[in-house]
Amino acid sequence: MTIDWLPDRGIRRAILALGAAGLTVIATGALLEALWLLGLGVWAVIAAMMIELVYRPWRPMPRSWCSSAVLRRTRGST
Repeated sequence: MTIDWLPDRGIRRAILALGAAGLTVIATGALLEALWLLGLGVWAVIAAMMIELVYRPWRPMPRSWCSSAVLRRTRGST
């Protein structure tokens, strides 16, 4: 998947970094049997997932998406 818009790249990089850090902390917490590290890692992964779910960049829709048939249906004419 190619991301060409710069803010999308930054958000994507932040999500991947937060998720990778969370998984690393989870693995470390499991090895050290430290429950607080496990919890911290889980919260980091949850935060990465929430950012991924909530963040929707604004982009104009392509012209082909807005066909005349769709416009007619939304205006109520048949």
